[in-house]
Amino acid sequence: MTWVVTLKTIYMVTWVVTRGVTWVVTLPLKRPMKGETLMQLDLFDYKPAMKPILIAFPLSRRRDLIAETARGLVTRNQSDGRKFWSRQVKAIRRDMKANGIPKVEIDRQISEFIRVINVELDYRAGHWSSGQ
Repeated sequence: MTWVVTLKTIYMVTWVVTRGVTWVVTLPLKRPMKGETLMQLDLFDYKPAMKPILIAFPLSRRRDLIAETARGLVTRNQSDGRKFWSRQVKAIRRDMKANGIPKVEIDRQISEFIRVINVELDYRAGHWSSGQ
């Protein structure tokens, strides 16, 4: 758990791993006013100042998922590769939707994931150079 302090709010930040997905959960807490003291939270009576915010760890940074997906695409023929890709994207979309991620964010994450997969496939095919 980490504490992030801004001018008006203190956030309790924690990382949660479910089904191999890392989620960042932030709980906004009211910052004490001048003259108030900040006391240790009673975790059983805690009522957040706002609704907790759930932020998915970016798909484009999940190295294991990227490597597994690229390996799955490279080792299959074209039609099996398309089926594999479709299953992967459906599973990702289903998991993110089940965790309350908005559709716009899911689409953005998948678009970035597609870009990273293409880079990984180019790298595995030997089309990538270091720029030297």
